Amino acid sequence: YDQDHDGLLSNAELDAFQYQTFRLPLLDKDLAGWKKVVSRNTPQQQVVKDGKFTVAGFLAIFDVFISQNRLDVPWKVLRKFGYSNELELRLPDRKSNASPKSPKL
Repeated sequence: YDQDHDGLLSNAELDAFQYQTFRLPLLDKDLAGWKKVVSRNTPQQQVVKDGKFTVAGFLAIFDVFISQNRLDVPWKVLRKFGYSNELELRLPDRKSNASPKSPKL
């Protein structure tokens, strides 16, 4: 989701993540609220840099949901990215156009 590869999530990048995961857009007031909450709850780490979420800031959002016993949110994200209830990653089968080659004798 880090489209500009700067190691941060902009409002647009986080909105894309939110929409693709939950099918709901993020409002500007929601983003401002999250930045305030995670900055207050995680003073020992830089969670917002240049108005964008750092990796620590992104993870701090999930800490808030977990602390509020909203475990459905991180689980929905994990499932969206292919994890099972046992936290095993399920990768889709990929069909290869290349035919297996037999060793030549």
